[in-house]
This record gives sequence, structure tokens and C-alpha cells, in this order.
Amino acid sequence: MASITTPHAAKVGVRFTTPASLVVCENTFAVMDPTDNLFSDPGGFQTQVWNAVVANLVPACTGEVVFNGIIFEDVRSIPYGGATYDHAGTPGTASAPSAPLATSTALSIKKVTGALGRSGRGRWYWPVWDIAEIDSTNVVKSAKVAAYVAALQAFQAAVEGGTYPCQVGIISEQSGGVPRANGVFYQIVDWVAFDPSVDNQRRRLTGRGQ
Repeated sequence: MASITTPHAAKVGVRFTTPASLVVCENTFAVMDPTDNLFSDPGGFQTQVWNAVVANLVPACTGEVVFNGIIFEDVRSIPYGGATYDHAGTPGTASAPSAPLATSTALSIKKVTGALGRSGRGRWYWPVWDIAEIDSTNVVKSAKVAAYVAALQAFQAAVEGGTYPCQVGIISEQSGGVPRANGVFYQIVDWVAFDPSVDNQRRRLTGRGQ
């Protein structure tokens, strides 16, 4: 699909790996700043995002998940501009590693927006990489599901309320299967995990990229 622009918007990636750095994984979201102020200091903004990761996502992950960077991509014009910012590996602190699961194992958490249809929703695939997070066959413990959702809600609030205020959301690049002329930004209004059964992100397996 051809690149298109989205006014006042950027795409952000949170990078993570295993303790042995066997894979390169990423969860993404979009941000929008009507003033464009955050684009004057991408390095400062990514620090704002990283601080939100450390404060909110790290405590909700086990030590099998190691956060190690932020990706920032300015999508206001073509060609896109941006950078990858490496950070010291920071493992989750919810519990020490016990027995690792395949790095494809994830929980699908819905990004809820005020828009209807496929163009108004997205997913965050939370890494479920430790057997201690599973309650019974292929089902994530209810307490863990609640912790993941609460962590993402707090993470969004921290990103939006930092030095560079913004909205966290998704960018819709299609409508009814037809590419838009410009991307449309929708702010996330909630995070919901409807199904506690584990999902599968095969792209996160060793050798498959992100």
C-alpha cells in the first residue's frame, strides 16, 4: 500500500525482546498533536514515551519481556521522517522469569475508539511469554488480563499528559477497503480484552522480524 500523509500525526513503536535478545518485537500506536509542538523535539517526545513504558508497562510484564527502545515516525509528509531510539534493556518486574512460552504467544487487547467499523479499531498484542501467566490451557489468568488493560490505560494517560501533550490513537488509512487520500486519526477511548484465550503472532518468532 502506498504511503499517505496524516495531518499532525506520528506513528510510535515500543520495542521489546527476550532476556537473550532472540527476537525483535514491536507494539505500535499513533499520536496526534494539533499544534505540531512535539515534532520540534522528537528526541524529547520519545523520552516521554519511554518514561511511560518504564512507569506503566514494565511493572505489568514478567522478566521474560525486556523493553529496549522507541521508534518515532513523522507521517505528516512524504517521505516519512523518524528515528529509532535505543534504550538499555529493561525487563518486566511483575515476576521473575519462570518457564518461557513461545514468543508468538500474545493476548489481543482492543484499542477502542469512537469510530464505527473496521477503520475505527485496532489491536495491541501483549506479549504473554511466561507459563506463570496462563491459568489453564490457552487461557490467561484473569488477574493478569486486568493488569495488562490497566497498564495500557495508565500508559496512554502518561503519554498524553507529558511534557508534549498529545492524543494517543490509531490511524485509519482505508475506508471500506478503499485507500483514503489522507489518513484519519482516531483517539483511543478505552482498552478492552474481550477474549482471555491466547492469540498467536507468528511474526514474533525467531527469524521472522517484528
